[in-house]
Amino acid sequence: YLIALKLAQFDFIKNHSKTNPILLLDDIFDKLDETRVAHLISLVDKENFGQLFISDTHAERTEEVIKKVHQSYRMFPLSNSMISVPPW
Repeated sequence: YLIALKLAQFDFIKNHSKTNPILLLDDIFDKLDETRVAHLISLVDKENFGQLFISDTHAERTEEVIKKVHQSYRMFPLSNSMISVPPW
């Protein structure tokens, strides 16, 4: 239910501002299993969506799911309150 509400908010903001907002999914694996997360990533990685940020405590799990749906991505590890920006 919460994810549906978040997607509805995204759509509302997009329609009223005429821009693609950034979609933030915090600890998504706490709410959905890997199959559903993969489906959600496939759904939101279309032209009409903007950027997607996913936070997760298990970077390997997130990376594995994103690779399964063949989407481009960048990972920004967070350690000791510092974000690492890996080279392209």
